[in-house]
Amino acid sequence: MNKEHQETGRGRPGRVIWLLFTASVAVNYALIAYNRHLETRIDTMKRAFGLFEGRFLSTAVFRRAADGGVEAFSFVRPKPTIIYVFSPTCGWCKRNQLNMKSLAYASRSAFDFIAVSGSCLGVGRYAATHALPVPVYCGSSNESSELIVRGGTPQTVVVSTSGQVVRHWIGAYTGTVKDAIEGCFGVRLPGLAAGQ
Repeated sequence: MNKEHQETGRGRPGRVIWLLFTASVAVNYALIAYNRHLETRIDTMKRAFGLFEGRFLSTAVFRRAADGGVEAFSFVRPKPTIIYVFSPTCGWCKRNQLNMKSLAYASRSAFDFIAVSGSCLGVGRYAATHALPVPVYCGSSNESSELIVRGGTPQTVVVSTSGQVVRHWIGAYTGTVKDAIEGCFGVRLPGLAAGQ
């Protein structure tokens, strides 16, 4: 009996390892399927917002955060445009601020960079307090500006010189969004500020 017990005891670690390996493979497949599901949902959200890759934007009409004046912003311009959509009350936007500033500084020779908030409430004060290094606009007065501010924040949109949306990311610069933005622009971003 003692010999039988020893023999079955030797096989047990192998079975445990095999079970752990099998469970690990199953969990990884489940995570891959879930990730694909999330990517599909993000694409669906972009289409629902109306701002998706391939869409053309005409001139957008915004208010300037600095003085409240109205400005028509044409996306047909000599340089492509990066639009950073934010809200002064968005916690993720505040945490993502260093990333946004780093991208704005790194891309300024090749891109026009603007920041846009859907609401004008507190935007001028926010832009001044946080020293945003780009022109800051708010509000929406026509179809193009409404498409830009629709949806969650933050969003980062790249518009070609012909006014076509060529890239669109939803969310703060973490994980795959951070990797995609760093790869697209050839920059190294500092990461998110600590949550509060």
